[in-house]
Amino acid sequence: MALTEFSTLTTVQQRANSKRVLGWTDKNSDTIPDPGTLTQGYQFASGLIFSYLTRRYGETVISAWTISTAPERVLSISDDLCVYWFSSSNNSQSPLLLQLYQEALLSLERIRDGVDDLYGVTEDLSERTEVDDADSSFDADIVYYNE
Repeated sequence: MALTEFSTLTTVQQRANSKRVLGWTDKNSDTIPDPGTLTQGYQFASGLIFSYLTRRYGETVISAWTISTAPERVLSISDDLCVYWFSSSNNSQSPLLLQLYQEALLSLERIRDGVDDLYGVTEDLSERTEVDDADSSFDADIVYYNE
């Protein structure tokens, strides 16, 4: 079964320099990205996304996402994973690209483990307290975290 692809050449080029992406994906030097290379990169990213997020959201939910309906955060993570995969195929990885990949994986782990959700951080609000009204140095609507 082919996985849903959450990236396109355009979105990956928006994440990384277009010339750089072309250099990574143009395997026969005809100035056109190789369709097979693009598909492999998209499937690499989708495979990681599915493997991390299926446990939390279920295969039915994730399989129903399309590039038009998936959360923006998933699309962004997919683009980062594609940039890493494309760059790794040409031995042109920089420390920044490795960091991008590691941060994408960390985001997937945090979403999978319930620390983050698909739209940002999931905070434990039980530890929050409102500012004492007697403290006039702060606005009454500021919220602090207990230490």
